[in-house]
Formats: sequence, C-alpha cells, structure tokens
Amino acid sequence: MLIGKLLITSVCIGFGMFGGIFSPALFIGATAGALLTKFATIIGGTTVGLAIGPGLIICGMAAISSTVVGTPIAGVLIILELTMSYELALAAMLSVVTSALIAHLLFGHSFFDRQLLDRGIDISQGRSHIELMEQSITHLPSKDFLSFSKETQIKDAIKEMTENKVSEAYIVSNQNTFIGKVSLHGLLTQKDTLLVTSSLIDNPIQIKHDASLQQSIEIASEFVGESIPVINLETKEILGVLSEADLFQAYLATQNKITDLEKK
Repeated sequence: MLIGKLLITSVCIGFGMFGGIFSPALFIGATAGALLTKFATIIGGTTVGLAIGPGLIICGMAAISSTVVGTPIAGVLIILELTMSYELALAAMLSVVTSALIAHLLFGHSFFDRQLLDRGIDISQGRSHIELMEQSITHLPSKDFLSFSKETQIKDAIKEMTENKVSEAYIVSNQNTFIGKVSLHGLLTQKDTLLVTSSLIDNPIQIKHDASLQQSIEIASEFVGESIPVINLETKEILGVLSEADLFQAYLATQNKITDLEKK
C-alpha cells in the first residue's frame, strides 16, 4: 500500500493532475511508521510494538508532511496540540529535524521550493534576486552608438571616432546585423589603409536581447570598456548598447522599489 500510494501520487503530480500533497504525505508518513512498528514488534515482541508504535506513526506523519510542505515548526506544534504530550512532541521534533535536514541537502526546502527551482526561481536568494531575474532589459538598450560598415577604412573610422569622442564602435551590415566591435586603441595599431574588419576585437562581450537584469549585471561584471552590445541571437541583429551606468541605474531603481515595498 505504501509503494502503491507513493507511485500513484508521483504519477498524479508528475502529470499535473488535480490533487494535493499534504494528505498523501500524511498517509505515507503514517504507513512508514506502521512498517517500523511491525519491524519493532518482530524484533522486540508485542510489548515493544505497542509501546513505541503510536509514537513511530505520529513521528512518521510529522516528518514526511512537515518536510514536504516546508513547515517543520508548525508540524511539531500541531503534534503537541493534538496529543497534548510533550514526549510525543519531542520525538516528533527529532524526526522532523532529521527529515528536514536530509531533504534540504538532497532535494530542497519543500516541494513548492523544488517546483520554483525547476522554473529557475531560487527564493533562497531573496526578493532582490528574484526581482532582478524577472526584470527584462528590453527597454534599456540605447541606439546612441557609432557604427561603421565593413567596407570602412581604418583612417576614416579613426577620424569619425575622434570627432564623436568615443573609444569604441560597432561594425554592422546593411541589414543591421552585428559583425563585430572595434576600439580606437586597436585601430591606431593598424595601417590606416586597411578595412576596419582587420581590427575586430576577439570575442567581444555580448548581452542577449531577452536577458534579465540579473544576467546582464553578471555579464557586465567581467566587462571593461565603453558599452556592451545587445544582440538578438536568432537574427544576429544589434538592438542597441548598454553601458555599466545603465545597469547600475536600473539596479538602484529596483533596490529602491523593493525597499519601498518592504516599508509598506
């Protein structure tokens, strides 16, 4: 019965069928406690089984249900309120703590916590991390950047970059496809009659267009330069550029928003 209930519950939850998890957890815990009682009876006799049987069943129910739902303290208090026995509450506390520790190391804080982790949401990181992961950067890229075609000569690029007072520029096609990135320092080391494509930066840092603010900040943490291109990886189109200042401002705005929510 224990194996059947565990199997059916797993299948129902896996296929997204209607039903809860608290009642199955209670049943599985009680059945596991009953099995331990049976083993204790076989080893120590009927007297031992009758003495520890109720405690094992109650501890099994408390351990499994509290771990699945993620409420260890509430589980112990419920046992205390229902039985009015400090001995059973203490035994339940030991079983709940052991079960919760093992589950936390191998599975997660609770069943619901595991569901969120499978969706890429880690609530243990705090509200700030969740908000940063949920916030998109689609509204942040700026169109104010200098670009050249791949036929542009280095001398012309240097002149225009100097006039615009920028140290970085982007090479794009007629369809606005991102080809590469050049720096003023790199261009100055090349012959001015060559094309700008001969001085492209190797593997420039990029941010994908659907990245979250948290992901963008992590990428920018390794960046040294003027701006980072935001690229649609499917079409290779450059949608704009982001500076570290843009990310910092968005981060501070998010932090202020969270602070205001916590004060209310």
